[in-house]
Amino acid sequence: MDDELICAGNIRKHVREREILTISHLCVKKNEVVGLYGPNGAGKSSLLRILSLIDNDYQGNLSLFGHAPKGYKDRLRSRRRMAMVLDQPIIYQGTVRDNLALGLKFRGVSNREAEEKITWSLKLLGIEHLRNQRAERLSRGEAQRLCLARALALSPELLFLDEPLSGLDVATRDNLLSTLKKWLRKDGQTSIYVSHDLAEVKQLVDRIIYIADGRLVDNDTR
Repeated sequence: MDDELICAGNIRKHVREREILTISHLCVKKNEVVGLYGPNGAGKSSLLRILSLIDNDYQGNLSLFGHAPKGYKDRLRSRRRMAMVLDQPIIYQGTVRDNLALGLKFRGVSNREAEEKITWSLKLLGIEHLRNQRAERLSRGEAQRLCLARALALSPELLFLDEPLSGLDVATRDNLLSTLKKWLRKDGQTSIYVSHDLAEVKQLVDRIIYIADGRLVDNDTR
């Protein structure tokens, strides 16, 4: 289908001869925000790593943006149309601004446009005042805001969020949840949001997929 950004079929993943994922069919449409919900160890993150092309050690069929990526260069082109935020902040050396500029540079964004995107995303996440702060000196909450700002600055066609609010204090979590809710509804963003917190997922998504023991159990638990 032309409106499907992700289509996966017969996905199987093994770790040390143990099958941890068996996904018969999963599709995500353009402009759809999907929640992937389930208990810890259910296979949520493993599935997300496959869908985001981080993990290619699996069996099955995967189509992204209307075609099945083949080879390193093809996968890289597809990955540059995506962004991902993990539960543990990944911070690069340099300032907060340097962290945001890096991904934009890799995507060939002009300096002028990059500065506009950096300013916009820092303002959206409420960390404009940290622009010139060394990234490694940020608190956990500030670092997670940086990771979200870095992803949103890329204006990805497809956004993966893997427990992005876990481990944060209640005030920071609620603030970021509110920010994400507004942004995910902006201009028809297509996203997959992973969490083991059903209340959190319900606030953000159009459709909830429940996963347990590496299998999709229900395609709408709301």
